[in-house]
Amino acid sequence: MYKAIATVTVIVLVSICSGCSHRVGDFTALSTKNIYCKDIDITQLEQHPGAEGKDVTFLGIGADPKDAADRAMEQYDGNLLIDAVIYVESSFLFGGYKVRGTSVKVPYNK
Repeated sequence: MYKAIATVTVIVLVSICSGCSHRVGDFTALSTKNIYCKDIDITQLEQHPGAEGKDVTFLGIGADPKDAADRAMEQYDGNLLIDAVIYVESSFLFGGYKVRGTSVKVPYNK
């Protein structure tokens, strides 16, 4: 009896913890800020590859890809992501978005 309960418990815990993610968007440049890039060579600016941001909530309620992108950019004090990819993540009780890309700080010009 104990082995059956333990087996069922392990199966339930594994199924709760498992999840999946799938790619929903690829972007050459992605920003949630108002930036002005005229006469600026973005390839010459300091780049931080591997920026990643997540917005995962209970049942995915209120999750927003914009918040995930903001977290990825702010990881390196940037305001633009280049070669950005957006993923939707879901599991038994949690869901949300993950954004990966290269963070770049575009200088503010008037």
